Amino acid sequence: MYVSFNAVHAPMHATEEDLAQIKGLTGKRKTLAAMTLAMNRACGQILDKLKEHGLEENTLVVFSNDNGGPVGTMASNYPLSGAKSNNLEGGIRVPCIMKLPGVIDPGSEYPHPISMLDMLPTFVSVAGGDATKIEGLDGVNLIPFISGEKPSPPHEVLFWKKETRGFVRQGDWKMLRFPDRPAELYNIAEDETESNNLAHQHADKVRDMFKVLWKWESELERPLFMLKRVYEVNALERMDEHRDPVVDE
Repeated sequence: MYVSFNAVHAPMHATEEDLAQIKGLTGKRKTLAAMTLAMNRACGQILDKLKEHGLEENTLVVFSNDNGGPVGTMASNYPLSGAKSNNLEGGIRVPCIMKLPGVIDPGSEYPHPISMLDMLPTFVSVAGGDATKIEGLDGVNLIPFISGEKPSPPHEVLFWKKETRGFVRQGDWKMLRFPDRPAELYNIAEDETESNNLAHQHADKVRDMFKVLWKWESELERPLFMLKRVYEVNALERMDEHRDPVVDE
């Protein structure tokens, strides 16, 4: 079952009863808190129904979000910088709570990045299927990782892209490529607020991650109205191969 709540998304609507329970806040911040209260109550109803039908012990429950909080609703992504629609950590790192009795220890935390693309193979595997037989999946079954069976991170490299903006995380390093400013580089393990741009100190790392990002982009489907991406790939390869001026003999 998939449930996609409108709360806590705009438009900012909350009942008078829920607003009355929120103390110490005013304006949009108070409305946001009341909407969160309503969503929490609805999630509880789903969990109660699973328990009522005897499904609680063998059901995987996942609670997550699609992006960080936006600016206009007075959401807070503290201590992370950024917000919805950009690719700083505050825009892409979201809560993910997973509950599967007997497999996931209550109260445990998983330190490595995962992706919502991991949900499909995880669900298939938990239901007894073999996700490895599904072609074209970018995600992985998370259960062996979060249960400790596999100590390595599920992903060594993660990518994000929107229009000409591109972002890649490789281990603890994250490189952000923009259309209107130089690239930025951060070590997320040491600087999760992304306040210390290391691009100048590690120019070789930026160059290498540019190529990692470009290799991934070159494999993406191209809109039909555009030239095949292979032409762009070939053009850049020729640029590297023929950098020095040559006089035809």
